[in-house]
Amino acid sequence: GNVLMKLNKYASGSGSEVTQESTYDKVTRQSAFSVMEALASQSVGANNSSNPPVFIFISAAEAGWKVDPPVDWLRRYLLAKRQVETKILSLTTSTTAPLR
Repeated sequence: GNVLMKLNKYASGSGSEVTQESTYDKVTRQSAFSVMEALASQSVGANNSSNPPVFIFISAAEAGWKVDPPVDWLRRYLLAKRQVETKILSLTTSTTAPLR
């Protein structure tokens, strides 16, 4: 596990380094929810109708699978992606949608 964590720095497009606390829930769901909440609070009371904030979330095609993932890490990964997609869709206007 520790060796794989160190290799993520090189495998990740962003060069991110993971820790024991780097769960799919924290990295994906909590981060996306925090950004969405921050954007929503910025637009409250402001006249942003002509220039609304942009939020892009790149999900995974597998998030649309109707079958149970065969391994636990994939289940956790897809759960986090699906929760973000559900939140985005609950806020959906004509200009918002998750990308897969």
